[in-house]
Order: sequence, then C-alpha cells, then structure tokens
Amino acid sequence: MPDTISTPGAPHELRRTLGLWSAVAVVIGSTIGSGIFRSPAGIAAKLPGPLPMLCVWAAGGLFAVCGALTLAEIASAIPNTGGMYVFCRDGWGRLAGFLFGWGQFAMIRAASLGAISIVFSEYFFRVAGIDPQDPANLWAVRWNSPGYYRPQLQSHEELYIDTQWLQRFPSKHFRLVAGIAHEYRQDVMFPTSNTFESLSDANGIVALFSHELIGRIEFHILDCTIFFNSYSGISPTHVEEVRGYLLPPQRLEYGVRWAFWN
Repeated sequence: MPDTISTPGAPHELRRTLGLWSAVAVVIGSTIGSGIFRSPAGIAAKLPGPLPMLCVWAAGGLFAVCGALTLAEIASAIPNTGGMYVFCRDGWGRLAGFLFGWGQFAMIRAASLGAISIVFSEYFFRVAGIDPQDPANLWAVRWNSPGYYRPQLQSHEELYIDTQWLQRFPSKHFRLVAGIAHEYRQDVMFPTSNTFESLSDANGIVALFSHELIGRIEFHILDCTIFFNSYSGISPTHVEEVRGYLLPPQRLEYGVRWAFWN
C-alpha cells in the first residue's frame, strides 16, 4: 500500500516510514548525547563509591523512562507533526507554542550545540596529544590580576534579532535591531596621583562592581539610526562607572546617530 494518497485535491501527508526499531534508534540517539562523555566524571567525583554512582545512574534512568513514556502517551494522543511545539500549542495555546519554538531555536538548541562543541574540542585536543586543562594551553578570559582602569573580570552576553525586511525594503534602507544583554564587571581601581607603579600604591580608589541588564532597540533608516537603550541595575543599588560618580539603577538612553562617509 502506498505511503501517501496521490488523488487530485487530497492534502499531502508525510510518509510514515519509521518502524519500531527505527523509532527506538531515534529515541536512543536523542537521549544519549555528548553529556555521557562529560557528566559521569563530575558526578562520580562527588559520590563516595561505585555503588552510590550506580544507584544515581539507575534513578536517572527511571526518570528518563517516565519522561519518555509521558511523551509517548502525548504523541499517541496528538499524532501531528511538530513534536513539543504541537504539544505546547495544543495544551497551553498558540503563545506558548510560539515562545517554545523561538526558545528552541535561539536558546535550547544553541546551548546544546555549544555543549557538544566543547566536549568535541576537548576530546579532539586529547586525541591530538594536547591537554586542554594545561594552564599553558588556556586562553584566559580574565586577567591574572586586576590593574588600574582594568577589572579582573568583565563579561558581556547579548541575544539580539537583526532584520532588514528585504521583501518590503529591497534597497536595504530600513533595518530593525532589538536585543537584550547582560553585563557584569568587577571592581576597578583608579589612581589618584600621576606617579604610580602598582596596585600596592596607596594612592588609589576603587569603583564598585556593576551588574546590569540592558535592552536595546535600534531603527536604521538610510544612514540614520534611532536608538533606545534601557539599563536596569541588578546590584548594587547604584552603578559606579567611575569612583564617586553614581548612576541610577534604572536609566534610559535615546538619541539619533548619523553616519557620514567621505
């Protein structure tokens, strides 16, 4: 019997070619990922012996079986294409499905691919005879010690959407950028005299650390950019970019930038 009905006017359906063992292989491949090469060592290091480790492993397998059986029951009740997106949409509405779909695209899958890349690179370096944990092979993302005008650790993470709507504006004269960022900076030392050699110099003051969430929206029209930036301090109560100059925890920046070309 053919897998699809090809009568004129009939809607096309996906070919149902997965059998029992194919489905089992898909489930096993989706469940056992790169974490098997990384997680057990960290868990075993925190347990007193092999027996507790096996017990924890069995408990995790039991939870995994419960989740698999639950999803199998939902899939049999809602046999539609889309997986978790369809389950969220039919269970909690279109908004929940929409948010899950974009969360899957922007965060869940991205984080999973990042974890796989880290594990792959570590094992690749070990096969090549390079120890990734050797301090000589580390590319540090922090300074060994803080310095004047320089914190020991500063991080900036941002998730943004950049669209040009080329169907409506094929000449690329309009563009929209929207994003949210997280920024953290440790304490910064500032000198108070023109002559200083090291941080041990007593003539120095410290600007306290800052921890903020930043939201931004930009409209690009030709060479003009209209921007709105919203800053929300997490801690402390005020942001101290330079010692003695306190910024409010909630602030809004907006303005217009224009690009000039010679």
